[in-house]
Amino acid sequence: MLISAEMPRAARVWSRVHLHYALAGAAGAFLGVWVTGVEPYRLQVTRRRIVLGNGRGPELTIALVTDAHVKDDAAESLLPQVVRTLSRRRPDLVVVTGDIIENARCDAAGAVSWIEQLEAPLGVHTVFGRHDDIFGDPGPPEVLQELHPLHDAHRLLEVSGKPFALAGIDEPDDGRFDLGHALAGVPDDLPVILLSHTPDVIYTAADAGVDLVLAGHTHGGQIKLPFYGAVCTFTRYGRRFAEGLYRVSRTQMYVGRGLGTTCLPVRFWCRPELPLLTVRLPA
Repeated sequence: MLISAEMPRAARVWSRVHLHYALAGAAGAFLGVWVTGVEPYRLQVTRRRIVLGNGRGPELTIALVTDAHVKDDAAESLLPQVVRTLSRRRPDLVVVTGDIIENARCDAAGAVSWIEQLEAPLGVHTVFGRHDDIFGDPGPPEVLQELHPLHDAHRLLEVSGKPFALAGIDEPDDGRFDLGHALAGVPDDLPVILLSHTPDVIYTAADAGVDLVLAGHTHGGQIKLPFYGAVCTFTRYGRRFAEGLYRVSRTQMYVGRGLGTTCLPVRFWCRPELPLLTVRLPA
């Protein structure tokens, strides 16, 4: 409706009100489309360099894949994009840090099919998150177990002649885990990279002398507000370890924003993330 100076004052006011409502409605509709149909699929590949210890050892590239939260169909547009991206970037090591599935209604076999397409010279290694653990009956579905996750355990790997330990811990509902069991038998002089679904392990890992923790779970908040940041991270430390690289004592930790969504199928100011981390090991 056009607003004319010749219109009665009441009509002009009413027209302006209608115009404001129309603009607000259009903005709301655009925002709704953006947070549900655009931003959740705008994958951001983050490159970050991390130096461990004296940084005189060899480098390896680690792809941190976390929080896919597959709901119905793993052929959702984002996950094939992740597979294509990693096939081009060819990291040395791929780690999947949990919450692969959203709930028991999803097709578990389909939910892991995209993981089975990932390849890396040092392998694809997983730990489970809370969603993977609580929606199986009993425990995670058998098809997830076939991924051979690191359940409070470690594996010895080697890059350019330099050995290191890759450890993983469980994330049960009570928040307890057995890091001591995961690290049992690791030689004292080996660098340790720890996979944990949640960043809540950081202080325990620092006390144990872990070099690097790779985690997810927070989704970076999934919804972030200007001047505030992550709305909710579902961790005991709130927004303190919401996303990115942190250091506690000599232990560093990278927390990925993850690929999927949970609770609400939205992302705002918080794109899904695929970190590619160039890690320089100590000599």
